[in-house]
Amino acid sequence: MAGRFEATTLKAALRAYRALFPGEESAVATTASFLDAHAEPLSRSTQAGHVTGSAFVIDAAARTVLLIHHRKLDRWLQPGGHVDGGESPLEAARREVTEETGLVDLTPAPWHACHHGLPFDVDPHGIPANAAKGEPAHVHYDFRFAFLVDGTARLSLDGSEVLGARWASFDEAASLLAPRLATKLPLALG
Repeated sequence: MAGRFEATTLKAALRAYRALFPGEESAVATTASFLDAHAEPLSRSTQAGHVTGSAFVIDAAARTVLLIHHRKLDRWLQPGGHVDGGESPLEAARREVTEETGLVDLTPAPWHACHHGLPFDVDPHGIPANAAKGEPAHVHYDFRFAFLVDGTARLSLDGSEVLGARWASFDEAASLLAPRLATKLPLALG
């Protein structure tokens, strides 16, 4: 399965990410410790948590980012989710965008041309228990990537996961997601 090989790849990505964003040491150290402690960090069966992939979908012309209203968490978030067997977090992020929003013409943001294979953001965050699925509270170690799309592209939302979608300014997205994104999201555009 993806476990050890992917964990090695993710650890290397975290080392490079740490050099680019030294102010995010806490998130990097927490994620690195998790990768060191678990044999299958990408598997949902790792109950303490698992690696996930998500995407900042950006309309460069309008300088906006797509947010979805997540049905289960009842929060505005960027599209993303669990890594399926054999996928990388980048592949999971791209797939989740398409599944949740219907967008297919995603272009990696210019930032990724200079930093090939590296996440644009890393964010470990808690997920509440889900009694219906028999899942305890756990942590998502989210590897986030940035993609460009035409903001006029037609959305086709997956109603089982998404209650709505909207384009938000970088500042508004940062206020909903994480303050550091106010200065970080413009970096995606190069």
